[in-house]
Amino acid sequence: MTIPVQITLPRYRDKPLVFTGERLAHASSRFDGQDRWTEISIFKTSFEEQRYALHIVGKSSVADEVDLVTTILLHDAAEILETLAREDRDGIEYLTRVARDALAEAAEADDEVRDAFEEWTSVA
Repeated sequence: MTIPVQITLPRYRDKPLVFTGERLAHASSRFDGQDRWTEISIFKTSFEEQRYALHIVGKSSVADEVDLVTTILLHDAAEILETLAREDRDGIEYLTRVARDALAEAAEADDEVRDAFEEWTSVA
């Protein structure tokens, strides 16, 4: 376990989210030569009710494009999975590679994330 630190996350059209906590994971879909990619970070917060923060950034190296930032506070680890899950045309839920990478890393650092991720992968 790491020592909690003050973390500041930018938010779209809102004040930055500032909290004491730790980063559990960071993953990126970027590969060489790619103009657009997604980065996902998962944090454990010091908040009593909203114990996790999910920070998703749609990044771009294209001129005149700005990064698309989403920062969400979540009550528990299951909500992280619910937020990151996508649905295909047949209604089957899945996780993108970058979401799986972030969750796998967070699962190594946090028991609640591990349990939620294992439950989700056993059902999906």
